[in-house]
Amino acid sequence: MNNKEIVKSWFTALDAKDFNALKNLMSGNYKFHNPMSPIPMNAEEHLAMMHGFTSAFEAKHKINDLFGEADYVGLSGTWGGKHTGEFMGMPATGKLVEFDFVAIYKIENGKVLTQHIEFNPMTMMAQLGAAPSNA
Repeated sequence: MNNKEIVKSWFTALDAKDFNALKNLMSGNYKFHNPMSPIPMNAEEHLAMMHGFTSAFEAKHKINDLFGEADYVGLSGTWGGKHTGEFMGMPATGKLVEFDFVAIYKIENGKVLTQHIEFNPMTMMAQLGAAPSNA
């Protein structure tokens, strides 16, 4: 697989809730940088976070733009779906949520070494009614 295919397979596995496939795509030194954590997460921490999201939402990722150069793959995408389970102490609301994100992956030896993702968590929380709608 080339680097873009690795990133595409990442989202295919995540949307299928295939955590073994995700773990197999991660380097032993994997680090996840995101706006919900003040320090980068390791593989196990990120897998736990993804499990929490996929348990609370029936959602899918859409890749809008995908580009790569050398060891890096960048993308813009949209994540969206229905809130069907407990999330951060909030019971399921049945509400539809959606937000845009950008991500940059560094691939090394066919594995994801780092992922940097940026999105506005308040966008999702406002849609769930847990934050002011003008946030």
